[in-house]
Amino acid sequence: DLTPELPRLSPDLSYENNAVVNEGMVSVQENKWNSALLGFADTTGKAVIPPRFANVTQFSEGLAGFSGESLPSLVGAPVAGAPVKREIVSGNLFGFIDRAGRVVIKPRFDSIGQFEQGVALVYLAGDKLLIDKTGKTLFSAKSIVRPKKIRPAGDETADRDSDEHETLPNGQQFVSGYIQSSHFFLGELAVIATDDEQSGLIDRSGKVVVQPRYD
Repeated sequence: DLTPELPRLSPDLSYENNAVVNEGMVSVQENKWNSALLGFADTTGKAVIPPRFANVTQFSEGLAGFSGESLPSLVGAPVAGAPVKREIVSGNLFGFIDRAGRVVIKPRFDSIGQFEQGVALVYLAGDKLLIDKTGKTLFSAKSIVRPKKIRPAGDETADRDSDEHETLPNGQQFVSGYIQSSHFFLGELAVIATDDEQSGLIDRSGKVVVQPRYD
């Protein structure tokens, strides 16, 4: 294990069980019996981003994923000295923060991958998307879906997902396209594949440069 020894933290913070130092940051948890909020400390043990998230990912290219942000809200009338409580917002949706804890991509994704060479793989409403660091969608797996196949009467598979299958030029079927891995770019290109394992390539702008037709 070549991970540097973690420094001591203040009594009100503890390291996560799977905490890993990445880009000089490590995830930490609020050390309270009734709290599981997460934040980040630097390699000196200083809390850089105080715990306020339900879930976080490691930092990659200056951004980390998060979900369930805890934000303060006033109790009663907004007057000086009014009590403040914290409420979790954004639910289970994921977004991204920078190293200062600022939200740079608002939480709207069902799940996320890490940024690599300026892009990240995310999932939204059953679709697989490639986004840049502004949250702009560069590629959607739905963009490589072929026309619907019409099955003949009596087809034994007609009553099973009949409205979801697609057809390829060779007659094979697939449900949708997907990006093969969450760490996938080698230089400017990445592999994409259909559910029947036909592979092609996209560039970092999300353009399909080789249609998925290879084994």
